[in-house]
Amino acid sequence: MLALAENCMIRQGENALDFLLNRTFSDDQLESAGQAFKDRGIIGVADSYFKNKVVNNFVDISVERKLYTLKRGFNSLPATKAAKIINGFEYNLTKEQVLQIFASYGLTRDLKPLAERYDFIDINRRVEQLDRLTKEKSDYEELEKTHGRYLAIRNYLLARRGSRETVIKNSGMGHGLFFYFWKSFKEYGLLGLVTHFPQVENGIISNYSLANCLFCIKLS
Repeated sequence: MLALAENCMIRQGENALDFLLNRTFSDDQLESAGQAFKDRGIIGVADSYFKNKVVNNFVDISVERKLYTLKRGFNSLPATKAAKIINGFEYNLTKEQVLQIFASYGLTRDLKPLAERYDFIDINRRVEQLDRLTKEKSDYEELEKTHGRYLAIRNYLLARRGSRETVIKNSGMGHGLFFYFWKSFKEYGLLGLVTHFPQVENGIISNYSLANCLFCIKLS
């Protein structure tokens, strides 16, 4: 996604971040992303990028909350048994769907090492906010702020060491806020530039699979 955004910047005549130019895109992808970038900045690129991706909205938030609580209470509970329990409340989830929900919170055996390093609740809240921003076209203030963070981080990466202080000053964020987002960006990629969606009960806010929750970790 960052590579796609970089292509949009190059088309506007900006200098390139060379390490992001190792991916190729179709003409249709570039045209769609370019228009989205012009209209809505970096969030527009995210929206364009996910147009043809699969998002698993197969379960309602109340079911996800029940499964999360169940797994937290019984850490060794297998997905097969969890599916049987939850389906006893007149739901109809497969073992694979239960596994996706568990995985999106780092609650599966294979993801325990990642869960020790990454805060999956934090990731999910950021994903929820990103999803909201791609859908709510009226939130121009938050769109502009997120795009401004993207430009500031990009300018910081392009700047020579002696001129980085100027970049921070021109970002309008101040040192503390800038380096907060810089740290988040290094950890989560583009997702790190998105603010948290408000916390709700038990910290559960979204119904995304692991692929959706971690898409930017791979870019960090």
